[in-house]
Parts: sequence; structure tokens; C-alpha cells
Amino acid sequence: MSSMHSDSAIVVNKHNKEMPEVVSYYNSTEGGVDTLDLMAHTVSSKRQTKRWPMVMLYNILDIGSIAESVVYPTEQFSKTDKRREFQLSISKDLIMPVIERRRKSQDCQYS
Repeated sequence: MSSMHSDSAIVVNKHNKEMPEVVSYYNSTEGGVDTLDLMAHTVSSKRQTKRWPMVMLYNILDIGSIAESVVYPTEQFSKTDKRREFQLSISKDLIMPVIERRRKSQDCQYS
């Protein structure tokens, strides 16, 4: 489960339950994932889809917008507005090459 914990040490948690040290360590450090999930749920780009590449793209956009707000913090906007603005900006940047390519192919069809 972990190369950091090679022995099978047993510890007692706050509920007086015995558990392996590696499980106790994992439980004490998993809060970051929960926080990320909560922040991603607040302003999400996810849509209902059965296509796994789209699910991955939506997750990347959500996590990228959270990372952007951590790396480049500003007080100009509220965090929700800033994340939404970033999501719209990255969405436009991703779709513009497709729009240009379709426009060129349609110009060829009508010429």
C-alpha cells in the first residue's frame, strides 16, 4: 500500500480502534482531496455525458481552475467569479481552433 510504511505497526485512532499505521496516516492526510472535491463542486464545468474523454476534460477544467486560483491569487474578484472567468477563458481558447478549422472547411465547400 505504501513504500513509506514498511512495517506492520498498529496504532490506536481517536475512536479507540486499532488500525495499521499506514491507514491512520492516509486518513490524517486525505483532507486535501475532500477540499478539492468541495471546491470543484461549487463551480463546476461538468455536464451529463457517457463519453469518458469528455468526463476527463471536465475534471481537468475544474481542477485547473482551482489550481489557477491558488497559483495566481488576486483580490479583484470573488473566488467564484474568478474561477468562472478562467473556465470561460480556457473554454474559448480550446474551441477557437476548431471554429477556425470548420470555417475554412465551409468556405471551401461554398467556393
